Amino acid sequence: DWLEKKPTKKPYAGFFNHSVFAANMTDLLVREGVEITFDSLLTAVKVNNGKIQSVTYETVEGAITAGAKYFIDCSGTARLCSLCDLPVEDGKNVLSFYTHVSKENEKDEYQARFDVFGAFLNGQNQPSDVPLLCGAYADDVNRYVVESHKVFAREILKNKSRAKKIVEIPHMPQFRTIRHIVGEDTIDEKDMNVVKEDSLGEFGHFAHAETYFSLTFGAMYNKKIGNLLTAGRIISARGEGWNASRVIPVAALTGEVAAEAVKIMINQNGINNYELNVYELKDVLSKKKIFC
Repeated sequence: DWLEKKPTKKPYAGFFNHSVFAANMTDLLVREGVEITFDSLLTAVKVNNGKIQSVTYETVEGAITAGAKYFIDCSGTARLCSLCDLPVEDGKNVLSFYTHVSKENEKDEYQARFDVFGAFLNGQNQPSDVPLLCGAYADDVNRYVVESHKVFAREILKNKSRAKKIVEIPHMPQFRTIRHIVGEDTIDEKDMNVVKEDSLGEFGHFAHAETYFSLTFGAMYNKKIGNLLTAGRIISARGEGWNASRVIPVAALTGEVAAEAVKIMINQNGINNYELNVYELKDVLSKKKIFC
């Protein structure tokens, strides 16, 4: 139905192996000449006349400073935006612990399923003694890990049969919404099922098949820093707009949009983000079928 553009109430879903996907992405980046630095933490930024000059990040060998003409913050925590003193808003997260379990009566192929400990995404089963937490603060990160492990361990003791099916537990705190910028435009509930005049294209809501939002370029930057864009779950979005834009397909989509925008800005003698012609960007996205 989705491919043939037929009306449907069924959600569109694509299944993939996230472990293989990660390895394939690393291989693709290396083949394209991208230098990757793992296990690093952004610690400082140098800004001059409304533009980032360089960033400093810590590695196992110490601090490294690197400069560039443009920067894209796709940290998931708006770390670079925060260091630039751009306005940001924090998210609040329930304590959920989604484990991967094997499918019973497995035959030819493996397909992961979830066994949920703690709260569901709608807040049901949230422990009464645990507040909503934000992944932008060390104490909240630590508490999230400790409390989710406590819930998991105690539930397993009550029902040991659940443990036999578990093949993987989360490798990181399962924060869904940590922090986002306050951009020149913000995607929220009032924009639901509205095609904006300056929309680059529309994206759906993973939980509601008939719901969509317009992605505007203004949601991807704040003009106080002219050479910075954002991508992923830190774009300027609130409420259901944030809930819809935070997921992997939309995060990947905004990454492609940011990259194409930077190409245009470089080719136009290093213009600022707020000087980019959004209709030119939209034309590029359409021709490359990033948005159809």
